[in-house]
Amino acid sequence: MQSKRIMLAATALFAVAAFGSSAMALDVKKSLDVAAAPDAVWKAIGDFCGIGAWHPAVEKCELQQKDGKTFRLLSLKGGGSILEQQAAWDDAAHSYGYTIVESPLPVANYASTLSVAANGSGSTITWVGTFDAKVRSTVDPSRSPEDSVGTSTNSWVLGGRYVEQEFDGEFMGEPYRGIGYTGYDNVQKKFVSVWMDTAGTGMMFLTSAADKTGKTISGSARIWDPLTEKPLPVESKIIVTDNDHHSFELWAKAPNGKMIKLMDIQYTRKK
Repeated sequence: MQSKRIMLAATALFAVAAFGSSAMALDVKKSLDVAAAPDAVWKAIGDFCGIGAWHPAVEKCELQQKDGKTFRLLSLKGGGSILEQQAAWDDAAHSYGYTIVESPLPVANYASTLSVAANGSGSTITWVGTFDAKVRSTVDPSRSPEDSVGTSTNSWVLGGRYVEQEFDGEFMGEPYRGIGYTGYDNVQKKFVSVWMDTAGTGMMFLTSAADKTGKTISGSARIWDPLTEKPLPVESKIIVTDNDHHSFELWAKAPNGKMIKLMDIQYTRKK
């Protein structure tokens, strides 16, 4: 019974702390207190492939070894799989780290650590993930692009069906906040997203799909241009370069009919 309660607690933590696509810079830390001793908690969730027994989105987990490295292949309920590599393991300290190697989800350069520590008579489960990103945006094609920074926190919501993204930063020298949701629609077989922010009162609805490699995810949307007050088609693209680098691009047609890059976000995983 106690083991079941621990697994339910870990599920709740991952439901608000797992992975998601970030907008700019990302530094996420989530913790959850459990009324059980650290050894008992670690026994229940510490096995690298044990996630298949308690995570609601995972159908099964297969442990793999290659070139002296440990991997876990997660088969997701509803289809799809994620390949993750164990980056660190400390059984005595009750912690392990891992990175995503291959995934159909709109995430990249993902690295995180799961740990269990004593907290009074109970324990605290902590999940931490950190990323870096550089953002360059173009508002006026006749002007030079502008650089900006910010912080984005991403978490699973509604039982792991959607990723919630909250962003705080600045845009054109002004404070900027935004919130969005992304999920995989099993009916359309596509990723769907909605985004809203303090730069306006409209919402952007985005539909995207990954190519066969899973390293390029292309999408499209229509936003209302505040200058012309007319709908403006835009295109997005996520490109995964390697395990430490990926980028996000947003494109639209300029008045001369040529496509221009409205936003370019370069992500580098923080070591």
